[in-house]
Formats: sequence, structure tokens, C-alpha cells
Amino acid sequence: MATAFQAAREADPSALLIFNDTDNHTLEGWTTPQTWRIVRHLKELGLVDGVGLEMHLDGSTPPTKEAVITTMRSYGVPVVVTEFDVNMTHVGGAQTDRDMLEACLESGVCRSFTVWGIGDKYSWLEAYQSLPNADATMYDDRLQPKPAYFAVYNVLLRYVTAQP
Repeated sequence: MATAFQAAREADPSALLIFNDTDNHTLEGWTTPQTWRIVRHLKELGLVDGVGLEMHLDGSTPPTKEAVITTMRSYGVPVVVTEFDVNMTHVGGAQTDRDMLEACLESGVCRSFTVWGIGDKYSWLEAYQSLPNADATMYDDRLQPKPAYFAVYNVLLRYVTAQP
């Protein structure tokens, strides 16, 4: 890993080097301990600028906002959410979308929040995992905004209007 990050640093010293993994957004995540070890080692070598979180969440068992904030801060480097969606097969609502964006904004270390997929019928869960009711994105099958879109929009509006 260090060799790859060293080569990237040498190829473009101004590039932001992000170690990205999945299921590392809470302390209980199965890759969180591995992420800590890798980031700590790369940080000692001056070869990492941040941690990427692939947050493919199950809406029936979402993490708490507080758990995500704690984990984001625990890495000791800036964090970016590189992939965000919520499998809603067994549950409805937009609270998880709202809570996870709020976690990013309130953490003080999260620099980016990227959603994964443009519309439900195009999401990886529906198109490739054969979960026709996953409804994991902020837009429905006709690319119309869903409650998740409005929840995120309201968080961003509140955040922007609160800035000096």
C-alpha cells in the first residue's frame, strides 16, 4: 500500500491521496480497524491526505449520527464520503439521508459528501443486485426527487443560511 501511495505522491505532489474503503463509517465497521492501521502508517510516512467512506447503508439498521461523527473524527485526517446510498427495501423515510449529511457537516473533518446513483432504477442495488424495491437514491425511477432529496436539501439550506 505504501508503495502505491508513494508512487502517486511522486507522480503528482499536489494530488490529494485518499485511502478509500467500505464499512468503515462506524467504530464497529468490519474494515474500520484496518482503515485505522493503514491510515496511521501512511500518515507517519506523509502519504495520505484523507479517508474515504463508502457508505452503502441498510435503511433498516442505519448507524447513528453520533457514531459516524465519532468515527470520522477518530481517523485524524480529513474524511470524504465517496459513495452514499441507503437500501430502503424494508423501511421507508429519509431520516438516514438527513442524519448522515448532518454527521458530515457537524464532524468538522468531513470535506465532501457524494451520493451514489442518480435514480432508483439505475442504482447498483436495483440494476445489479436484483433488489427492485431498494429505492436507494434521492430520485425515483422517473428521476423525480423523493423525500430523501428534500431532507438533504433542507439540511444544506439550513447549513448555508447559518454561515456568516
